[in-house]
Amino acid sequence: MPAAQLMKHDAPTGSPRSARCPRCQRPTSLAPDNPWRPFCGERCRLLDCGDWLSGTNALPAEEVPPAAEGELLDGGVVH
Repeated sequence: MPAAQLMKHDAPTGSPRSARCPRCQRPTSLAPDNPWRPFCGERCRLLDCGDWLSGTNALPAEEVPPAAEGELLDGGVVH
């Protein structure tokens, strides 16, 4: 998580860190007992998951041309 999103660091007493929810920006706990971390709740977690599944969120990638027929690919497998 980027340092800019952290709201406080671990205190010497071991208190958990907190950050802003990546979906709604509300403060949320990063403690292990928060079942939705790094989100503030189930709703934000599900909305984010839906964005990934629908393709709204995606990682940039290069288009790879399909292998020519009979061309050997990694591992010696012919496709």
